[in-house]
Amino acid sequence: MKTANTTTVIATAQKIQTIDITQQVTSVVYHSGVKNGLASVFCRHTTAAVIINECEPGLSQHDIPKILEQLVSAGQYRHDKTAAGHTMVGERENGRAHLQSIILSTNQTVPIKDGELALGKWQNIIFVELDGPRPQREIMIQIIGE
Repeated sequence: MKTANTTTVIATAQKIQTIDITQQVTSVVYHSGVKNGLASVFCRHTTAAVIINECEPGLSQHDIPKILEQLVSAGQYRHDKTAAGHTMVGERENGRAHLQSIILSTNQTVPIKDGELALGKWQNIIFVELDGPRPQREIMIQIIGE
């Protein structure tokens, strides 16, 4: 059994932003030497997510942020307030981002077959920033297999 672990750091520039990380994961798979196994992609943040979907700009740059804002819009969330009901000083009001992350998930697992990610024709691995911009976001990639 072989394993490989790496952490990729991404900077984001928008409040909600999608970034295709398929090539980074593909590179880790290739360098691991694993021919058959699993690739686990895990976001180490509670206000970001990892999804698998098509990375067509209309969908990834417009439709995904739009539906996330519709599902969980900016509003009055208890997470954004102190026990006394005041806005937390020096903290982001990011209850919305935490809730959006719960809907999407912070990790994905993709099978590896014959040394390649077994993604479908239109599938990409996409990091989703929900509380940007942020100077660095960490994504852990773990490869396990033979």
